[in-house]
Amino acid sequence: MRTSSMHNGYSGDSIRGGIVGFGGIARTHAAAYQQIPGVSIVAVADPTPVQLSLAGKELEIGDSHLYPDYRKMLDGEKLDFLDVCVPHNYHREIVIAGTAHGLNVICEKPLAMSLVHADEMVEAARAAGVHLATCHNWCYHPVFATVKGLVDEGRIGPLLLLQFEAFQTSGIWRGAAKDYLPEWRTMLNRSGGGALMDTGFHFCYLSTWFAGSRVTAVNGVLDRLLQADYDVEDYSKSMLRYQNGCISDICVGWFGEKNSLRVVLRGEQGSLSIPSPSSPSYGVDPILVEGEHGTESVPILREEGGKDATWQHDFLLSYKYLLADFLSLLRDGVPPRNPIAAGNGRMALEVVLASYESAATGRETVLPLSKDDPLYPRGVEGLRDVELSRKSPIYQKNIFAVRS
Repeated sequence: MRTSSMHNGYSGDSIRGGIVGFGGIARTHAAAYQQIPGVSIVAVADPTPVQLSLAGKELEIGDSHLYPDYRKMLDGEKLDFLDVCVPHNYHREIVIAGTAHGLNVICEKPLAMSLVHADEMVEAARAAGVHLATCHNWCYHPVFATVKGLVDEGRIGPLLLLQFEAFQTSGIWRGAAKDYLPEWRTMLNRSGGGALMDTGFHFCYLSTWFAGSRVTAVNGVLDRLLQADYDVEDYSKSMLRYQNGCISDICVGWFGEKNSLRVVLRGEQGSLSIPSPSSPSYGVDPILVEGEHGTESVPILREEGGKDATWQHDFLLSYKYLLADFLSLLRDGVPPRNPIAAGNGRMALEVVLASYESAATGRETVLPLSKDDPLYPRGVEGLRDVELSRKSPIYQKNIFAVRS
């Protein structure tokens, strides 16, 4: 086992990182790293030759540092951190292997597919004395960072209701690795869930960040309304109850004519709403704050860019800021500004699993989940051990293969 040079702060010329998995989101990570001084991605592992070749070209990495097996990369490279950008079912294995090599790790969300796996990952990092973070990147997105500032300033008073609605045309990403499995998010054994586990996950951690409180109970509804060939749900609605009394309403779907996003926060003294990502004037569209004295337009706070910004531009910035925050933690020991520690990832995962359980049973799920709960060790596959109503769409449509 190699001891990380960054346990007590980084002192080298450049932080050396390796990426595992070079699909669509990894290319966003790579583009973000290229805008951050003092970091070099020196190796990439991916089982797909086409993606390895692409990584070599985009990151100017020689063939000897491109690996079809991540384990050979861990054994053969001198790294300071590992960036895990693979399907969900591989997170635990690769994160634990990275920490066993003394590496700090940043992992795409969700951290894991079950709470047992998340606990094992957190403990592995703790035992190795390394940092483990997860990509809650929307906390760094200029739109949501501006919203958080307004909430913390008390511009709409104490929060009452947080409303999130997002629809995407499908659960298959066009930017994914075409020679791998572009549809892996729709496959239970690789994703651990559908629209909620993937798209809705962002809103679970965002709403908790905005609320500044912990979730005490969850009510969920889900179905497979259109995408009959998916193993997982294509529609989910979750109601989160927070200890401070506010409620979060999260609705996500993987069907429709176009992608859409709507976010409204309502407080005791007013409400605010974000601009539409598809607006042709998105770069200058403000957040609208409505109160008893009328509507105020608040510009999005961007450290760079402006009137020509697009949602994708700001999406890349969210990763640039997140990864820069992670690297500051490694280099200088500066705690991240936002909730990206592995413990935050575990909390968001628990909320998502509680929503799946509530949707399956038709009852409110109270947090925290017990270690005796079937979803604690097995994630969504634990629903096979939960007594379901024969009228439940989960049972009738065999979502998550619950009748197996």
